[in-house]
Parts: sequence; C-alpha cells; structure tokens
Amino acid sequence: MEAKAGTAEGSRRDEIVAVSARLFRQRGYRETSIREIADALGIKSASLYYHFVNKDEILYAIAHGLMEDFVAEVTPVLAAAADPPAAIRAAVDAHLRFDYANLDRVIVSARERRALPAARQRPINELRADHRHAMRDAVAAGVADGSFAVDHPEIATNAVLDLLTGVKEWYHPPRDGRLDALVADYRGYALALLGCASERNSATAAGRSAPRSSTAQPTR
Repeated sequence: MEAKAGTAEGSRRDEIVAVSARLFRQRGYRETSIREIADALGIKSASLYYHFVNKDEILYAIAHGLMEDFVAEVTPVLAAAADPPAAIRAAVDAHLRFDYANLDRVIVSARERRALPAARQRPINELRADHRHAMRDAVAAGVADGSFAVDHPEIATNAVLDLLTGVKEWYHPPRDGRLDALVADYRGYALALLGCASERNSATAAGRSAPRSSTAQPTR
C-alpha cells in the first residue's frame, strides 16, 4: 500500500519510518520488535500493520527511501558543477550534509539493509550504483582534462566514496558543531586523493608562504 506524500496516511508512514530508524539504530533491527515500535509511536501493533505488512517492509522503506532521497538531492550536484574538481567539492559537501541531516536512516541502512531479502536489496543497490557511476564519470572527466592524476577512475571513485561513508561511524553532530570545518577538510582530502592539480598547487603555495617557527601552536 503506497501512501501519497502530504496525505495523513503518508505523514503517519513517515512518522513510523522515522521512529523505527531511531529504534533500529539504538537497539538493532533484529532486536527491535513491532510492539516496541508501536509503543514508541503510542499506537497499537494492529494499527502499525495497517501501514506496513511486516518489519522487513519498514526496513525497506528506510533504506530505499533514503537512497531515493540521496540520489535526488546529492547526485545532481555532480552534473551542475562547472568542472570536475568543482563537481567533487559539491558532491562531498552535499553527501556529508545529507548524512548529517538523515543520520538515523543512514546508519540503519548501512548496518541493516543486508537483512532484507535479495529481491528487496536489488533496487537499493541500483540506486547506490547510480550515484557511484555519476561520481566515476566526474572522476574520469577530471582525468581526461588533466585535473586529476589517478590511473583507475573506478577504484579512485570507490576510495572517495569509502572516505565519505566512513564519517557517519564516528562523527555524530551536533555534539561539537564543527560540520562546516569537517566538510571543508573532506573536500580537500577527496581532491588530494584524486591527485587534483589545483589542490597540489595550493598546498605547495601554502607551504612556501607559511612562516617557519619552532614555536608554532597546534590548530584546533
């Protein structure tokens, strides 16, 4: 049963997904029961079954809905950028900010989606592949125009994506409120990983202009 966005039923489904994602993240998918989800929502278990046939369907709604939102919000920034380095910067920015805004769903999808039957995992993996291919095309374009210096765009793309997807495991805002600084750092890391010419030149210039001092203080 698909509910249209903006309807009362759609709002209730969204609420169920949000609460379930929070519980699955805290307790684990297998350890969380339908009754516990219903209790957290303040409804009877029978009412929850009106919206979702079983717990697998809730997990699928979390993971598939997450990737639909990700591909709609993050992937297009790659094509909209002026050049390959700008595309990677924009994608890093959008990816990390998306993860921050959707942390429960992101963590649950990464940790639990393999509990779904293979047929349910397939459309999720297809959406993940859509973004990976768009990233790979941006990296390949950068190699072609001399912006990036990597021998294997496919492997380099996977390395950048691994870099970004790993952040969710340790950085959980808003504890320290340093998201902007983190995003800026990771833009630099991704471009350096790709051997970006402008990043190398900037680093060289910064090194030449930096004052030499034996009393330099560590930055925070």
